[in-house]
Amino acid sequence: MGQQRRQARKVRPRPPEPKPGLDLAGGQPAGADDDAARVTVGQWTGALACALWTATRDNIHDFAGWLGVGSSTVEAWKDHPGIVPTPTNQRVLDEALRQLDDEAKRRFALLTTGERLVRVSDSLWLDWNGDNANRAQFFKLAGASLGAAAAQLPLDVLERIAAQMGRADRVDHRLVTSYDAVADALASQHRGCRPDVLLDQVADHADGVLGLLGRHMASPQRRRLDVVAVESRVQAGMLAFLAGDRTAALRHFALAQKVADDAGDGTLRAWAWGASSVLCSPIPTGGVGGDPDRAVKLLRRAVEHARRSDEPTRGWAHRWLALELAATRDERGFREHMAQAERLRGPGSRGHGYPARSLLGGPDLRDLGVGRV
Repeated sequence: MGQQRRQARKVRPRPPEPKPGLDLAGGQPAGADDDAARVTVGQWTGALACALWTATRDNIHDFAGWLGVGSSTVEAWKDHPGIVPTPTNQRVLDEALRQLDDEAKRRFALLTTGERLVRVSDSLWLDWNGDNANRAQFFKLAGASLGAAAAQLPLDVLERIAAQMGRADRVDHRLVTSYDAVADALASQHRGCRPDVLLDQVADHADGVLGLLGRHMASPQRRRLDVVAVESRVQAGMLAFLAGDRTAALRHFALAQKVADDAGDGTLRAWAWGASSVLCSPIPTGGVGGDPDRAVKLLRRAVEHARRSDEPTRGWAHRWLALELAATRDERGFREHMAQAERLRGPGSRGHGYPARSLLGGPDLRDLGVGRV
């Protein structure tokens, strides 16, 4: 036991070591101690330790071995985000953070944006790709892509969005691709994060996308941005519903419907109108309450819009309508639309974006975003 504790106090060196840089405040050479001052953690928690793990891009065994702790310790941090590691492990994590290179430290800073226990100095953001980055922009961006989603994205994607915020110039395909990448990363977290935790991130990103729609861009970019806008709003609406905030859910669904109507796109309309029916559905409450007639009406509109859509969207609309009809004891309607859904059933592989990942691909209502069945 004593040997294990001594080993836990030593973080093994990570090759390559960070290169000495300049002390931007005093102009003197700086080494590892200066790097450590750029990111300071007042008290480590399980969530912050996992953010450090994510920033390293290591698997759990390599990360645990580097720290000198067991994999079960890292698993405990992952399963209990609020846990406070022992004083020995606090020192281990401090040393690990000190040894990270600047790029990994920036990832850690993005992952922990808004955390009161983490202090990041402005010097960490200087000379990023030869530019003097605007720290406020990065923090505004991180509000939209915080957590595990941001960790999936290359830093140049985050930088590109941050650099474009607030500018009135033309929206190009690279910027739209970056927003699309963030939306897909957030969609990939839909089932793995608590709805109330993920909601703010998705809603902030959806606001950013909506702000771009008023700017000049070519038709292909506008089409892609319309898709991202509706996907993000529908996901935000589902998350708000699952978190118990019906007012926010109604607002997000209404904005999704408006963007879809402005775009004049049947697929987007089917997503927006179909998903919004969850607010009226009696299914999440076990058949009690709700407004089943209105839910069926909204889903019939979704089916109508989906006639001009792809097969997975048509199949999803028919299937959800069938389930709502079953809740109203309309057996004939249930069988008719379920048969249509089965005929249109695809191979079942999930693709890109929230609808493909959650709305269209699953075997039951939980995969439609309704987690309380």
